[in-house]
Amino acid sequence: MEEKLIKELLSIQNALGKISTSIERIIELLEQEKIRQEYTKTKEVIISPTETEYEDKNELIQFLEKNRLKVVNFESMYNKEIILNLAKFIGDKYEFVNSFIKEAKKSINVGKPINMFLKNKRQEEISYICQLGNMLYEIAYLSEYKYFNSPKYTLKAIPTREGEVINFFNGKWLEYYIIIKVKETINNLDLDTSYISGIQIQFPNGNYGELDVLFKIGNEIFWFEAKTGEYQNYIHKYKNLRKMLGIKPENAFMIITDITNAGAEAVSSLFDMTVANLETFEDKLLKSLKKVLQ
Repeated sequence: MEEKLIKELLSIQNALGKISTSIERIIELLEQEKIRQEYTKTKEVIISPTETEYEDKNELIQFLEKNRLKVVNFESMYNKEIILNLAKFIGDKYEFVNSFIKEAKKSINVGKPINMFLKNKRQEEISYICQLGNMLYEIAYLSEYKYFNSPKYTLKAIPTREGEVINFFNGKWLEYYIIIKVKETINNLDLDTSYISGIQIQFPNGNYGELDVLFKIGNEIFWFEAKTGEYQNYIHKYKNLRKMLGIKPENAFMIITDITNAGAEAVSSLFDMTVANLETFEDKLLKSLKKVLQ
C-alpha cells in the first residue's frame, strides 16, 4: 500500500514538474514576443538633428570665447539617429538595464567579456536587458552576444573595442540622453533653441578640457554635465567654471545616474549647481525653464 502511494506521489511530482517547465517556457516565449514587438518600435527614429538646430551655434561659441575659453572642436550630431535612439532607450529604462550597462563599462575598461547570471532578476528586467543586448549587437557595439534561457539564465557578450563604443559605454550615452530629454522638455514651449555638445575647449592657461552639452534656450545659456561614475573629483572644477562663465546655478546641471535624491540636494546646495538623477532631471529642468519664461 505504501509503495503504491509513493509511486502515485512520485507520478504527481513528475507531472507537476512538467507543468512547471511548460509554464516557464510559455512565459519565456511571451517575453521574447514582447522583446520583438518593443524592439521593432524602438528601431523607429526618435530624434533626428536638422540644420536649423545649428543655425545659432556661433552664438554659443562666441559666448564661450567671450569668457576666455577657446573652442577647439565640438561634436557633429548628424547621422546619429540610431545612437541617439539607443541612448534614449537606456535612459528611459535605466532602472532595468543599469546592471548591464555597468557590466559593459567594466568589460570595456578591464578587457574581460560580460558574463551575467540573470535567474534572480525580474522577468521585466531580463526582457529589457535582452532587448538592449540585441540592439547593441545589431549595430556591432557588441562583437558577440548570446542569452541562454532556462535553466541557465546566463548572458554572455563582448563589447567591440573601438573608440566610439568605448566612449559610449563610459558615459557618452548619458550625454546623448540629456540632449534628447532637453529637446523633449522644451518641445511644446515657444522658445528659440540651439545646442552644441562634446565641446573641446582650451583655458587661458593653455590647458584643455571638455564641456558635455551647452544649450541656448530663449536668451538663457544652459550647461549640462553627464556623470555615470565618480563625480567628486569634478564638482569643485565645475563650480569654478560656472562662475567663470557667469551661468546661473539653476541653469548649470550635473546629471549623475546613481545619486540619491537627498545626495543630489546636498551637492546642489554645497556647490551652487543643479544636481539631479535621471528621475528628477526633467522636473528640475522645467523648474528652471519657468524662470526663463517669466
